[in-house]
Amino acid sequence: MPIANSRIARAATLALTLVVAAGCSGGSPSRPCTLVATMPGIGVHVAAPLADGAGDVQARVCQEGACRDVTARLQPATGTGANGCDGDVCSAVATPLPDKRGFLDLPGITTAPALLTLTVRDASGAVLTTGEITVTPEETHPNGPDCGGGDAQAQVLVTAEAVTAL
Repeated sequence: MPIANSRIARAATLALTLVVAAGCSGGSPSRPCTLVATMPGIGVHVAAPLADGAGDVQARVCQEGACRDVTARLQPATGTGANGCDGDVCSAVATPLPDKRGFLDLPGITTAPALLTLTVRDASGAVLTTGEITVTPEETHPNGPDCGGGDAQAQVLVTAEAVTAL
């Protein structure tokens, strides 16, 4: 009997050690994950002075043998101006920038390379510039890397001369 009890005690100790080690292995986040999500697609940043007359961006996105056409309305861009904290309360002021931004909503976009052909138009529909680039969207992590990935996204910068990945 003492041999059986010592085997049971060793097995129980081993099992308890494994449970404790699994709990400390970093397999779960150190903070709770929220339900914050991201949109799948491509963010478009149109730089000044091209942004002055830009109204929308039309795009053909080809990925994994399939193409689709999407349009995004461009909105004035903002940055962070004056900011500060008073105790536990922090604030910042949105400051207008001379650029414009839009987002090409692309449900189902993956992390495979995508050929992006962009046309920036003014409010009357006249073409201001066109460009082409291959981008590779990346999985987003809106809650941090310990909470699993979100939808795939890429970002591009459009100037009168070129389209570049950000």
